[in-house]
Amino acid sequence: MTELKNIGTKIGTSVGQQELTNILASAIQKDAQLFRKYVSTNELFGGAGALWEFECRDTKLQSEFKNKFNKFCHDLINIGIKNRRIEQVMSYTKDS
Repeated sequence: MTELKNIGTKIGTSVGQQELTNILASAIQKDAQLFRKYVSTNELFGGAGALWEFECRDTKLQSEFKNKFNKFCHDLINIGIKNRRIEQVMSYTKDS
């Protein structure tokens, strides 16, 4: 998550920064209920304007973002967060 936040900072955007901060804080606090709530938001995995759809003009940073977001999705699935939308997004970020 910190890597995703850092990419956003490099690009100069605040898109998704608060959501990632909330996820990170809930993980540090070991609050599983809040963590699940924050990783299931439309701001991350929803439609238009969601973080997973983020695009920038720097192809290197764009590739890095997609790789890190895909890893984030993979990690969520590995810790037992099952969500069809996360799996769809992971498939998209992996293939593009």
